[in-house]
Amino acid sequence: QLLIPHSPPSHCGIERQDLTKSTMEDFTKKSDDDPIQGQRQGGNNSDGHGNGGEVRHNHKHKKKSSKKKKSGKDTQHHSDSGKSSESGATYEDKIQAKQRAVAQVGSTFSRSGGDGSGGRSAVEHSSVLDARIEAKRAANLPLVANSTERSDSHIVNQRSEDYAPSNNRVGGVQEPLEDNEEELLLFADMTDYGQEREGSERNIFGAGDAGDIPHHQEVEEEEEIAYPDVQADIAVMEEIHQEGLVDEAGGIQAYIAEPEIISGDVIGVIKSDEEVEREERRVYTKYFVGASVCMVFLIIIIGVPVTLKLTNVISPTVVLTAEPTISPTCMPSEAPSSAPTSEYFTQVVEKLIPLSGNALYDPQTPQHKAARWISDVDQMDLNHPGFEQRYAMAVFYYSTDGDNWQTQDGWLKEGSECNWHGIQGLGNCLEGCTNDGDICGITMKYNRISGSIPSEMGILTQMRYFEIQNNVLTGTIPTEIGNWNKLSAFLVNWNKLEGTFPITFAPNNRLGTIFVNGNRLKGDSLVSSLSILKNLEWLEARENDLTGTLSADIANLNRLDIIDLRNNSLTGTIPNNWNETHMISSLMVSHNNITGRLPDTLGRVPRLRKLHISGNEMTGSIPVSYYNLSSLEELYLDDNNFYGGLPQTPEPIYENMEEFSIHDNAFSGRFPAEYFESSKLKLLSLHRNQLTGTITETICERTDTSQANSIRTLTADCDMIICDCCTKCY
Repeated sequence: QLLIPHSPPSHCGIERQDLTKSTMEDFTKKSDDDPIQGQRQGGNNSDGHGNGGEVRHNHKHKKKSSKKKKSGKDTQHHSDSGKSSESGATYEDKIQAKQRAVAQVGSTFSRSGGDGSGGRSAVEHSSVLDARIEAKRAANLPLVANSTERSDSHIVNQRSEDYAPSNNRVGGVQEPLEDNEEELLLFADMTDYGQEREGSERNIFGAGDAGDIPHHQEVEEEEEIAYPDVQADIAVMEEIHQEGLVDEAGGIQAYIAEPEIISGDVIGVIKSDEEVEREERRVYTKYFVGASVCMVFLIIIIGVPVTLKLTNVISPTVVLTAEPTISPTCMPSEAPSSAPTSEYFTQVVEKLIPLSGNALYDPQTPQHKAARWISDVDQMDLNHPGFEQRYAMAVFYYSTDGDNWQTQDGWLKEGSECNWHGIQGLGNCLEGCTNDGDICGITMKYNRISGSIPSEMGILTQMRYFEIQNNVLTGTIPTEIGNWNKLSAFLVNWNKLEGTFPITFAPNNRLGTIFVNGNRLKGDSLVSSLSILKNLEWLEARENDLTGTLSADIANLNRLDIIDLRNNSLTGTIPNNWNETHMISSLMVSHNNITGRLPDTLGRVPRLRKLHISGNEMTGSIPVSYYNLSSLEELYLDDNNFYGGLPQTPEPIYENMEEFSIHDNAFSGRFPAEYFESSKLKLLSLHRNQLTGTITETICERTDTSQANSIRTLTADCDMIICDCCTKCY
């Protein structure tokens, strides 16, 4: 049942015989709870229902005129024969315009409902009416609804002039509408047909009894107007795929509109300004809250590390200066707040106090970290015989930045420390540990070891072989390692060790090899200790800043084989108490501040192979005793103040000579080139002297670098010595 606003009450019975498809598409369906009753057929009141709906008119219709009965039809039609010739619209224009109007109206109504809610609201009806009126006006169609057009429209919202009698038209063009008059023609939903109402049955579209109309309504009978646009109706119905529903008289037959289900997801909700404003406020609030949370997290991420860093700078860790008792029964009262609290850690600290002292209380020290590892991770029994050894190795790891070693396999892991990387030695300590599990050898070359050697390493009393060469060790060599009284080799070449060489090594009667090349050692402790190291065989300490003099007692070292003290700051003279029993093969003291003459007794040493005295302040000539040094392979006397001549006879000194360098001296006389034709010669440097002579062709042939044993360096004063093959002439 629909409420239709109308002009003065009138009674209208409209036969419902012809319906356009747009009308049926515009009908909304009732909910599933109110299914359509009965079979809809044309023989039942022309619309497939037994009873028509009830119509209430609230607005008056203006009386229509010029009635004309259409033959063969009971249905009343309004005239819609088109505009007059004055409108200028052609027949094809009217067809197209009507097609657009019908499609617009059908589309508008099909989207407006059908959800089973029982019909549209007054607002929805008003929107549909407005849409239909605007569609007709846009199509330049008359707003008068004949019987066919009324069946095309489910809801028609027009002004009262739209229904003016035809005698008010001029040439088929209706008169302008009044601004204050409107009428709304609403038809009942299809599902209302067949339902009985109070009073007599009324059928809006059919020819049956219209029933009672309230007395305040007045419906004046409308004239029937012939509908000649049969082709237009056919075209319209074909456009919407409903062929065969137009009869010859131009009426569109009734049909049942197919239901169209519209998803609720595509229906937009028009919100009021207040709702939109509230929604925007909610969105802005969410954004503000999200931004605030992000800002708080950012402040925490940046602020906390900075605060902790500043705290460490402003409040450094307190280090105890008072030495606690050797066996405390509780933590010292001077301990800082960062002191350990676990009972086992306290016991570990108490046991290690004699070894590491107060360093155990500073969390930044290797000692504290090692004790923590022992107590928290390793948890070795305090009474284990290897407890101190394991702790000392952990201190070494932390002290030398073990986390950044090139290889650290096994370190601070489960199992014996004898299996850790680098725990190995030589000779009777090849495996790195004794049969009792005591560490006796450490070998780690080129392992990116930095930091310093901790004093705790002194407890490794079984150490025999210690080699950490070509690393970045800094600091001093701790005096505690002098306790390694079984040490035979101490090799720390090419590091950055500083300070003096510990004199605690001196009593060691087994120390045979010392390599400290390329460090920053200074002082005379090493040189002065040489005479005490009775078993010293090999000493390499070049490129440091060692001072002192070579004591005459050095000649008492019967086992001394190699001594290399080049590039230091030694002074004094070379001892002159050598004899045939000495085993020295290499004496290299170049680039120091040594003065004096070449020691005559050195010519007695039968095994002397290398004598390097370059870059000193020595003077004199080559002693005749040196002529018998048949084992001599390298003789470097350059850059001194030597003078005199060279032996002019085939002496043993020339037999195995490989490198002969006497440049930048004052040697004079003839150079005996014929005695240097040995196939072993590799270097011959004679320039800046007063020598004369000629370099033989045999020597020149050996300057060919393609040969295996060629002479790589040959220099001379070419204005005094004829040399056609010198690598450089002066």
